[in-house]
Amino acid sequence: MPYRMEINQPNLADGAELWIHGLGMFKNGETYDITDEQAEKYRLDNARDSGEIESDSESPHFGVQHLARELGPSLLDVDIHGITVTEVTANAPSSRPVVSSSGGAPSDNDDEGGAS
Repeated sequence: MPYRMEINQPNLADGAELWIHGLGMFKNGETYDITDEQAEKYRLDNARDSGEIESDSESPHFGVQHLARELGPSLLDVDIHGITVTEVTANAPSSRPVVSSSGGAPSDNDDEGGAS
């Protein structure tokens, strides 16, 4: 399901650029549509390793780290000051700017909103 993300950082001027790790560069005061693919990339880019180091001194793998990658939070679970994310339903088409697949805010002279 696609998402709509509103950027409203009261400490930044309208149009000021803001970087969100895993999504790209955005402009304060604007609203963006985020695709499912971009939301998944966000989760992958914000994944963490919850594995542990083998601590059994009798084990042949003593001292070896066991990787256990966990995806980062979904966009709906993220709490970033000044950023609101909502799901977009099929009944509510958007005419708002769309974030390009390479991340970042669309350019002002891009009539298609940066969709790729």
